[in-house]
Amino acid sequence: MGQMIGRIVSLSEECAEVCIVDTQSACSNCSSCPKKTGTKDIIKVAGLNKVKAGQLVILRDNRNWINKNKIISLIGGFIFGVILSEVFSKIIVFRTYRSEYDFIGGGIMVVIMIILIKITKPNYCLRMELYGEKKREHN
Repeated sequence: MGQMIGRIVSLSEECAEVCIVDTQSACSNCSSCPKKTGTKDIIKVAGLNKVKAGQLVILRDNRNWINKNKIISLIGGFIFGVILSEVFSKIIVFRTYRSEYDFIGGGIMVVIMIILIKITKPNYCLRMELYGEKKREHN
């Protein structure tokens, strides 16, 4: 998903309602604006400090890599769990070798990855940035 331009309609402490517009010259009255992009144009996004109603913002995706690629994360977690349990079985010698322990280790790692995905899930799918503001570069 790329970026979209929107105009802030209302603000609260943790979120803002933003009207998605096509151009910068859209009016501030979202209900009768002819330049809206569709029927569901007013959405809730993650809030930002020092913004005012009527201000233009850029809407960007708020999810991280783990939440965007859940299946790959779970498969990677399972493989990592199998490898990790195999390494532990080489370090700590059990009486007999059982391959089921590898799958148990993979299953435990999948459960850990599911919990990690649930914890890192953002409340709002989009976040806003001020329109025309330069990003700070690291030196």
